[in-house]
Amino acid sequence: MEIPKQPTNHILDKVSRFKPVAFIRKNLFVTIVILLIIVTNLVGIWNIKKYGIYDISGAEIPPNILNDISKYIEENSVGENFFLLSPSELNNQLVSNISYIKNVDVKKSLPNKLEIFVEIYQPELLSVLNGGQCYVLSTEGIMLERVCEGETRDCCMGYIETNKLYLLTSSSVDISKLENGKEKLLVMESISKVTKVTKSLGYNIKSVTLSGDILELQTIDGKILRFSIGEDLDTQLERLVIVAGKIKSDKIMLKSLDVRFERPVIKN
Repeated sequence: MEIPKQPTNHILDKVSRFKPVAFIRKNLFVTIVILLIIVTNLVGIWNIKKYGIYDISGAEIPPNILNDISKYIEENSVGENFFLLSPSELNNQLVSNISYIKNVDVKKSLPNKLEIFVEIYQPELLSVLNGGQCYVLSTEGIMLERVCEGETRDCCMGYIETNKLYLLTSSSVDISKLENGKEKLLVMESISKVTKVTKSLGYNIKSVTLSGDILELQTIDGKILRFSIGEDLDTQLERLVIVAGKIKSDKIMLKSLDVRFERPVIKN
């Protein structure tokens, strides 16, 4: 008995052998994934909608800094495509645009969230420099913010007392612009070296004055310590440590100490 042949669907056969169709059939899973990504992109699932901001050390971020970061993210990152947003570019932008940010690490979390980890500069002092403006500076000399704009000097002094900073005055230096967009008092590296050692010896700093290359520290109890940033600071600080030990052991009543000379000058 002869079995009749099934009719051949030539159109279906040609379609199945068509190269794009054959490729899709062979890579069906990949094709479905790609289509899903395209469709979800079109409906906005991959657009950044949420973000979290955390201090790298686990500390609480001050509200004013948290608000500045949130505002920047809302204006520049929310709504951006998850796949197109570059964490490294956002890192650079945040450091450049927000003065209090020292370092930042942005991570993307599927499907539409940013995790932002920041390291914050800590305010150390308030400076009144060549231009007469009051700047809040970090230990590194980074300008964190301008305060009391258009106000009298009393406003700056009140800010110091409220925020427990010390005062730096100088008519010979000013803030410089850095490549990353921040502003910095370049001489602060030398000043910080002196203040760090001075504090370690138990002297609480009230104010610092820089006139030319003469650096003068006034302590809360009225003592004056004098240095020259034009000479070897390490040598002067060694003299300070030695003399401070003698002052303490001999209970010398100190009014001023000048360590610019090989034999430091003590006035009492």
